[in-house]
Amino acid sequence: MAIAPWQDPDSNFNVHFGVNGTEVFHPQQSTNSSAVTGTPITFSDRPELRVDNITLISTGGVSAKSAYTFGLEGAISYGAFLLQAENFWYGIARSGAAAGVSDPKFNAWYVEGSYVLTGEPRKYSMAAGAFTRPSAAYPFDPSKGQWGAWELAGRYSEADLDYHTSSLIAGDAVAGGDQRIWSAGVNFYPNDILKFMFDWQDVDVTHPAVPLLAVGETKAKYNTFSVRTQVTF
Repeated sequence: MAIAPWQDPDSNFNVHFGVNGTEVFHPQQSTNSSAVTGTPITFSDRPELRVDNITLISTGGVSAKSAYTFGLEGAISYGAFLLQAENFWYGIARSGAAAGVSDPKFNAWYVEGSYVLTGEPRKYSMAAGAFTRPSAAYPFDPSKGQWGAWELAGRYSEADLDYHTSSLIAGDAVAGGDQRIWSAGVNFYPNDILKFMFDWQDVDVTHPAVPLLAVGETKAKYNTFSVRTQVTF
């Protein structure tokens, strides 16, 4: 659910709030004899630049009788500037837990901002409950001295799937891992059909089972640079 309590089309001053949630009342029964007994729930996350199915952090199967996710988001725009943030909470109610074993809870969040150097705003769409892409005031045409719309963007995100990792109670700890990502990018909109994205990421992961790690290591750090093209039909 999303609401926009303030909108001013003239200055492009917009305020947005959103809330989302999911409740798993009855997890699917496992049919794998080697898996966690009962009805396991797994929370996991892939890196933000996703070129394959590698998962860098994961709780593994936790026997559960229910689970939930809950999120709150907020965004504000003014002119060509946009700032947005969101926080997520995840939890599992264990099934058949021993005495002293608690229900694990996890957290993830991000904050990101962008500024359109050429001045075009990201307008707010009430129908979609989201901000639209900038529309180039002067579509790319070098012969006329027109260069489309250019945008700078930055983002930081963290997903923490560790729970009571120092607990001395057997079966209480969940070592799902922690993933932190710094991102910076330039977006080029030559017209209302094409978009080119140039993105850099700095990724830090702490988890004993990361596929990138050698045996015995628990941390990984890497950088990426990507170029992507989007065509709107």
